[in-house]
Amino acid sequence: MAATAAASWKGWATTWTTHSRVRLIEAQEVGVGYLASFTHFRATLIDVASSQVVGTAATRANLITPVAGSKSPSAHPWTVLTPAQKMTQLRDLVMQQVERKVPEVVRARP
Repeated sequence: MAATAAASWKGWATTWTTHSRVRLIEAQEVGVGYLASFTHFRATLIDVASSQVVGTAATRANLITPVAGSKSPSAHPWTVLTPAQKMTQLRDLVMQQVERKVPEVVRARP
């Protein structure tokens, strides 16, 4: 019998300089900076009986949240989302990639 294990690496990057202007074309808004949520991880299928790796797949995902379009366009990128919204973004990114990659790894097993 085999089991799956996934280790995740996730976090945020913020950019807030005069060179990082973001324009939302449809909304006709411009803001400085953005919050970038990201996750990078590898889904690994391990045969528990032999401790051998049966399959593996790496994945990366990100989501950019610009200051432009926020309720406070003069805000710092870190304050554009609440802490709960930041955690929801990370959870959703991880779950989307788990749902995409784990079946791929399971299908690829010998």
